[in-house]
Parts: sequence; structure tokens; C-alpha cells
Amino acid sequence: MEQALDSTSTISAFVSAYAAYLHDYCHDIQYDSDDKTDPATREKERLVYQKISVIWQLLQAMYFPGRKASYNYGTNLMAWLNRFDKRAIMQFDIQGVFNSPIPSRHASFWPLVYKLTLRGELDSLQRLVHIASERAPDPSEKAILQTVAQSIGYFPARASSSSSSSANREEWKDKATEGLRIMGTYEKDRSTLVSYAQTIIHIMLGDTTTLCHNAVSSVEAIVAAIYYQDDNTITVRTIHSLALQVNELRDHTHNNIHDQHIGLLSLLKGDIYGALEEFAQLDWWLLAHVIDILDEYMVQGVLDGDCLFGTRPLSIDLGGGQMEVDARSFFILTYARGLVEQEHMWETALDYMGTCGEVGKREINKIIGKISPSNDQIILGVVEYCTRSGLLNARQQIFEKTAHQLLEQHAYVAAIRYYYLAGNDQQIDHVFKTCLYHHYRHKSDLDPLDGLGRHKSRCDGPYARFYFRYSATVTLYKADNYDEAAQKAVDLLLMDSPKDVLFAFFVQSMTLLTQSALTLSAQTIQQLAQRFSEIVTIDNKEGLGLLLDCLPMDQDANQVVSSLCEMYKAALVLCANLALSAAMYSSRDAVVELTPKNFKQQVLATDKLVAVEFYAPWCGHCQKLAPEWKKAANNLKGLVTVAAINCDGEANRPLCGQYDVKGFPTIKVFRSNTNKKGVRTKKPTDYQGPREAKPLVDHLLSQQPSNVRLIKGDPAKVKSKASISIDDFLETEAMILFTDKPTTTPLYKALSVDFGGLWMGEVKKSEKQVLDLFGVQSFPTLLVLKPGEEASVYSGKLKYQPLFDYLSTLAPASSESKKETTPSQAPETPVQTKVEELASDKTLQHHCASGICVVAIVSPEEKDDLKVVHELHDQNTNGLFRFGWMTSDKASAIVKQLDLVQDYPGLFILHASKQLYRPYVGAWDQKSIARWLDQIASGRVQAFAFSGDLKISSEEQHQEKAARDEL
Repeated sequence: MEQALDSTSTISAFVSAYAAYLHDYCHDIQYDSDDKTDPATREKERLVYQKISVIWQLLQAMYFPGRKASYNYGTNLMAWLNRFDKRAIMQFDIQGVFNSPIPSRHASFWPLVYKLTLRGELDSLQRLVHIASERAPDPSEKAILQTVAQSIGYFPARASSSSSSSANREEWKDKATEGLRIMGTYEKDRSTLVSYAQTIIHIMLGDTTTLCHNAVSSVEAIVAAIYYQDDNTITVRTIHSLALQVNELRDHTHNNIHDQHIGLLSLLKGDIYGALEEFAQLDWWLLAHVIDILDEYMVQGVLDGDCLFGTRPLSIDLGGGQMEVDARSFFILTYARGLVEQEHMWETALDYMGTCGEVGKREINKIIGKISPSNDQIILGVVEYCTRSGLLNARQQIFEKTAHQLLEQHAYVAAIRYYYLAGNDQQIDHVFKTCLYHHYRHKSDLDPLDGLGRHKSRCDGPYARFYFRYSATVTLYKADNYDEAAQKAVDLLLMDSPKDVLFAFFVQSMTLLTQSALTLSAQTIQQLAQRFSEIVTIDNKEGLGLLLDCLPMDQDANQVVSSLCEMYKAALVLCANLALSAAMYSSRDAVVELTPKNFKQQVLATDKLVAVEFYAPWCGHCQKLAPEWKKAANNLKGLVTVAAINCDGEANRPLCGQYDVKGFPTIKVFRSNTNKKGVRTKKPTDYQGPREAKPLVDHLLSQQPSNVRLIKGDPAKVKSKASISIDDFLETEAMILFTDKPTTTPLYKALSVDFGGLWMGEVKKSEKQVLDLFGVQSFPTLLVLKPGEEASVYSGKLKYQPLFDYLSTLAPASSESKKETTPSQAPETPVQTKVEELASDKTLQHHCASGICVVAIVSPEEKDDLKVVHELHDQNTNGLFRFGWMTSDKASAIVKQLDLVQDYPGLFILHASKQLYRPYVGAWDQKSIARWLDQIASGRVQAFAFSGDLKISSEEQHQEKAARDEL
């Protein structure tokens, strides 16, 4: 079922589960805004389920109360009726009656009194009659109404459980009878009033004739009759009896919508078959669930000795008396088939079928055979059901069948997942083989098989192991990491891999080995030759067939094998020669290859720190150092120049001799220094430390030169040439880095050397005076300063190349000759600091591209509100905030996206580059907003995140575009 119900569940559990499901479904129908169903269809469906809810609540109140021992049928049925028909009392002019000078003479007084009595609203009834008695001008009328009010007040209290005793009720009857007698004494003079008043007492005494005469429907009369009966005498059987009695007394020509409601009268009279027949007109869900619970109800009734509907299960007659079928199974299975065919609710349908015994199991087997592999959710739901129900063979068939179909569709990951669930490791490895064959035969990209997750733990067959290593090799090759790719290829060729796919991979490896600069040892070359002779043979039928499938036309197998042998021998010879004579580095490495032509420019004519390796390619120690030297170069790219020169090259030998290189490898570090005469020199020192990447990097960074000046807010703190006061620093074009790091970063040092003509300062987090001056609150922050202009914040990536490109627009690099600035090289115009009208997307993006924007929204008619914004702007001396404004009609899209209050004037802060915002809530005055902005600046008020771009209303954008075409 919708919740986990089985044969051991109580009736209460069944009822609660179905009631919750029905409630949720009705709620979804009413409130699901994403539903695209036609509104008329949705309204019709909603009305149907409202009727179902009314029926279901009546079933709960009558037949499935839960606590039968203390259950008060009258109170609970009356509560059901009042929920069902909320308008019964609200139709009257209640306030008019209560506020009338003489309520008893108001036209709605007695109809309202009768309705309150019939609906058990005795507190409201007593209060109304009491007020009427106090305001009655006539003594007789006052006495009659007081008697009625007293009789109502004596009525025993009602509750959802039966707690009042028969003695209390008998005592009330005596007082009510006395009240009738007292009212009778006024009958001669006030007969109509007495008749009205006595009618109330007769209704409360449970007089069925009076009830039938005054109730608007049989349902209302039946419920009122039950409500005013003795609590201790009401059972389901007495409800049936009262309902039949009322039904006979009522004039059915005046039945209203209550009695026309499907199934209500039949249920109250105990006509279950009649109710079921009516339910069939409404909805099969209701029919199936009512039958299901009534079946449980009857079983419980037999156990309790209270066989309300007999001892035999409910059944239906098919074929004119020729065949009688268990009604529960018939309706449940019919409903379940509908769930599958119309709603595709497989798991729910199987749950229903599983409660129908052997006939249900037969139906389940039919349904399982129709499952399509296209919907994972359905398959897993059915599998879960099979597991729960012990249908393990059926579950296995689903796994195997689904996996096979997915494999045919090249959905490899999904197929692996289902073979994993089936526990079939052999088929899992077959998926990898199929994937590899498809890749080779169709020359397609290798499927990445992403999303294997925990299923990868079972992917350990020979084809799976080959696949993962092969995939890693392909990835490295595509990333131009040829040397690493070649090394992985060699490892893969030498490991125990399937011979069929290894045949094709040997062909691929030839290209890879010749493209890389990988140095192979003589032993490795010999192992590859041996492995090749084992794999690439005419006897490897499957591997040869796979390779021939990849070739564009039919070719002789013997000729193919012979040609491959010759080609691979040539490739191995090339690798052997490469090991002896090839250069250690290529243009793909971060290592700068030096020659006599570029040595001066790359090493001597720059202030940058340069490390040079003097090597010979045949040197074993050089070969061992090469990968570490490359790693160091990659780590120091942009910070330190890592270079190498091949001293085995004839043209390079004089240069190596000039620097007294006597052994290989020799590492020399060239650091720029200025002597006492102010002349810059660059003399090398030998590096004698460890030959691994990390110690190399650490040493070179420790030698890195720096032109960075440490900025102090207090001139008294300037103790060395490396320090400078902020006032002195601001006299020229400069850049300031605000940082919380204890030492200057290598990147900033490198940039200070690259751009020696541009002052670069650094402000530590402890320099509060300087931080406050520029309004800096986050680290790192990079400011560009120009004399006479406001500081601008660099908002790009804090990496070497983006920073180098940006600084090149401000000043030429030290190694470049100064060039005339062209328009394309000119620095960007600083952001304007005036209070800008943000009337278009372009203006908004330009004005708020970086930093914190304070945006005001005002009504088009109330632009005087902007006076506060201008005052705030004038006080913004530290430049932390930029101020802008827009009218409310142009801000509609932003208001909706950020969920801002539509109460103008309004204001919010915006940090567009970080996609943060915070609305201001408070008084619209300069002092309040300034205090709030101070809290923003100090970080005491946190911002909210948003996603997407903020847009000015599209209509306004269109109007603005049109306006540019006007004269």
C-alpha cells in the first residue's frame, strides 16, 4: 500500500495510512502550481476528491473509530457534518441577530436557533437565547426565553469520548420536561413563541418527528438524532436503526445536496452493497480502499463476536449469477492494473496486488514481464518489492534483462550497476570489453564511465583493469602530457592484460612513444620487444580481428602483422637512440632552454632570479634530475626563471666552459645585486642542496629578490629601506596589497621585480590606520593608486598571468623597453563615484562591477527621497561604497528576484562580483542608514547570496534603446 501495510496491520493503521494519502493527494490537487493540467479538469478532479474525503471521514467516524470502548458516535458524527457543511450556520445574519435591540424579533432569530440546535452548537445557542431573554421587552417572552436558556444550560456536556452517565441524562430529561410544562403555562397568550421554544427542547430530547420536520436533509436529521441520544446506548446498529426510521419519516421531495451526495445515506443506513454501487460512479480508489478495510473490519467483527455485515467476505456476482468473485480481490486488482497502465505507479500497484493471495501473485508475474529498462526509478521500485516479498528469482531476471538491454544501448554505467546488483562479476567485465571494442571499431571517444561510485569496487576483471589504466593514458595524452602518457602506456603493455585489446594498443603505443621524450632503459626496450612478439602474432585471432575491423579496407592478415613488426622495431630503435642523444627538455615544459643567442636576455638582462642547469643528455644523474627540474619549473612559473642548457651541444660548449662547468648536472643560481657604486651585477652561485623538486623550490624562493615596500601608517615605525610611510608612498603611481599573511608572497615579490618602475606596497592586517583609510575589510585586497584619482580595486584572478597582463596596462615590465601607450593598452577609466541613475543593465553592470554598491529604489513621483542618498554619498570619504538609484518601475524584476519589500523608498547593498546583497530595513533618514552602512563595513551584518544576473525590466530596456534613436 502507500505505506507499509501488511496482514498484521491493525484496522486503525490501514485507516490512518489511507486517510493521510487521501489528504496529501487532495492538497496536491489544490496547491500544486507546477501542474499544467487544464484548470477545468483540475477543478473537476478537486470536486471528486472532496466528495471522496467526505465519504472517507464518515467511514472513519462510523466504522473505524479506533477506541470503541469510550467512543462518542454522536459528537464525532456531528463534527463530521459540520466540517462537511460549513456554510449551514454561516448563511445566517449572525451579527445582525446578536446586535439586534430585540433579537427574538429578528427575522433570522428562530431559523438560526433551530440550526444551532440541529448542529449541536449548544454554547452559542445558550448565549444567543440568554441575550434574547435579557433584551425581551415583554415579561412573558422574557420568561419563556429564560426557561429555554436554562434547559440548554442543564444539558450534559458532550465530548469526543463517551463520559456522561445515563443518570445525568435522565436528570436533564426531568428538567427539560419541567421546562416544557413551564412554557406551556404561557401557551394561551404566546402560543407561537411557546411552539418555537418547545421545538428546541423536543429536538434536544431526540424526538425524531420534530427532527425530521426541522432538518433540511435526512443526513442532518440522522446525525442530530444520534447526537441527542443517550451516549451509552449508541452503537453502529442503533445508528442504522435511527437512519432507517428518519428516512421513512422524511419527505424526500425536499432532500437537499446532503442526501444527494454519493453514498452518505447508504452508509448511515448500513446498506454497504448500495454504498459500494454508488462509489463505483465516483472513483475506483475509494471503492478499492473501502472494500479493503471493510474486509479487515469483518474479520475483526467475527473475532469480536459482532458480525455487523455477516461472517462471509463481501463478494460480487459476475455473469448473471454464474460466477461469484471475492469483491476485495476484484476491486483491488482492477485498481492496481489502472495504476500501472494509467499512472505508471508500478511499486504501489505491486503492493496492492501482493495483498490478494495467489491470484495477486499471478498478476504480479504478468506485470513484471512488461517492465521497460528506460526508467530506473520504476525498475528499482519493482526490485525493492520483489526483495520485500521474497520473489528473488523474479528480481534476478529483472536485473539480468535490464542490464542486457542497457548494454545494447551502450548505457555502460547503468548496465554495470544492474550486473552489480545481480552479483554477476563476469558480465561486469564483459561490459568493459564491449566498451573497449566499440571504442576501437568505431574510432569513437572512450566512454569515461563516470558515476560508477560504489559499483567500481566490483570492477576488477582483466578488461576492467585494462580499461581504467588505458583511460588514464588517453586522458594524459589529450592534455599534452606525452611523457607521463608514454610511461603509463609502457606499464600497461608490460602488465598482464587481455591479449585481444593489447594487440590494438600496441599499434597506438607506437605513436605515443615516438611523440614523447620518454627515456627507456635497455631492459625496458628488451621487455617491450619480447611482449610485442607474444601479442602481435597471427595466432592472436581475436586481437587481429579487432585490429582488422579498425582498418579502412580489407587487408591480408599476414601482411598486417609483418608490417607492424617492422614498424615497432623502428619505434624501439628510435627510443634507444633517444635515450642516448635526445635533449632532456622540450617546448612543452616550463623549463627555458638556453643557447648562446638567448642566454643574455633570459639570464643576465633581467632582475628576476634565474636557476640554470648545465647538463648532458647521456648523463644518468641528469636523466634522474630532469623530472624533478621540470616539477620545480612548473611550481615556480612566473616567479623564478628555471632554465637548462645542453652542454653536449657543440654551439653551447663555450658558454658552459665560461661558467667553469666541470661535471653534470651543475646548477647555478643567478641573483641580481647592486654594488656600492650603484652598478647592477648578476653573478652566479652554485647550488649544492638536494636534487628533488621541493628543496629546489624552497631554496630558490628563499633567494627571490623583492622591490615590495612595507607600508606603515605611523612614520615612526619606518625602520629600514624596506619600509615606507603611507604619506610618502602615495606621492606616485602605485599598487597596494592588503594581506593577512605574515610574509610577502613569492608572487608579489616576482611582480615587484617584473614591474620595477611601479611602486608596490604591502599593508599588513595589523596596520589598522591604513586599513581604515582605504576601507579595506577582506584579505587579500589589491588597490591601484594614481595621484589625484580615487583608488580602484583589482577584481580579477590573483594569479601570475592575469596580474601581469593587468599591470602591463599601467606600466611596462622592467625587461621591456618603454613604448608609447596605445588606446588598447591604456588603463581602464576608473569607476565614477557620483550617485548614478541605474536605468539600464549596462549602467548597472558598469557601476556595480566591483566593490559594494548602495542602491536606492524610489517611486518615479518621489525623487526628492534621493536627497538622503546624496548626503550619504558625500560622507563616503573612504570610497568603500558606490551609490546608485533606480525607479520602482524599472526595479520590478530585481525586487522579485531578491524578494525585496515593495515599500518605497527602499535601499539595498549589492556586491555583484561575489553575488551578495542585503536589504535595508529601517527609517529613511541619513543617520539610520549611515549607522547600518557602518555595520556592513565592519562585518557585523552578514550579506545574503543570490544567483543569476540582476536585470532591469525588459520593457524599460526596450524603451531606453528606442530613446537613443530620438533626436
